[in-house]
Amino acid sequence: MISYDTFAPDSGGWSVVNGIWTETTNDLYLDNINFEARQQGSFKVTIDGFPRQGNRYLRRKILLAFPEAAMPFPLCHKEIAFKEAIADNHFVFSTFRDPLESLSSYISEFIKQEHNRILNILNNLIYTNDDYIYIEKCFLFYIRMNQFIIDNINDIFVVPFNSIINDTNNSLSIAISKVFPFTQYANPVEVFPHSSKDLKLKEYLMTDKFKDITKQAYSVYNHVLELSKTHPDRFI
Repeated sequence: MISYDTFAPDSGGWSVVNGIWTETTNDLYLDNINFEARQQGSFKVTIDGFPRQGNRYLRRKILLAFPEAAMPFPLCHKEIAFKEAIADNHFVFSTFRDPLESLSSYISEFIKQEHNRILNILNNLIYTNDDYIYIEKCFLFYIRMNQFIIDNINDIFVVPFNSIINDTNNSLSIAISKVFPFTQYANPVEVFPHSSKDLKLKEYLMTDKFKDITKQAYSVYNHVLELSKTHPDRFI
């Protein structure tokens, strides 16, 4: 049987005893080119968020558009990355996407890559009790990451997923350049966004089995949307 604590959905660790989630800074300092980090620069930027929301696209875009920007932390989908970055005076950006679209994309990709069960799960919708427990943890992961945005809105810039997939004519880089308190020219670069969601899995997440936790996810999602009205300067 698969141990989902081994493959925690948010790079943290779940306690089997009391359900408390923890994470460490161990993988904030990896020198891995796959994460496209840059250690040196005149100012520091951190881009992270819940998976499948355009994080990698946004990181590539910023690194190419602003060669002076350092991005010391790899993409790790952790709250603690945000906490460390805020404490170190980084310009901090979080991506943001509809919960069912984010979750259906992430869960299907994770199960496919880590557990090699895509035919049974995605084509036939055969779910085990372990799948159900894991999916609930993914919901909690989404809720927690967005609650962090709510609690730290004055220290984070939010980049909605639609701003990423609709990025044309260097519009996203230009918008982000206005965040910096000094003149930064955004180099014109072409990076093509890729969007995905699994409609079958999304339908499953909309069933009564996940009714309560879906309601919680949309509660924090809508709260963030409200912040775009009260704190428009924090949204790209």
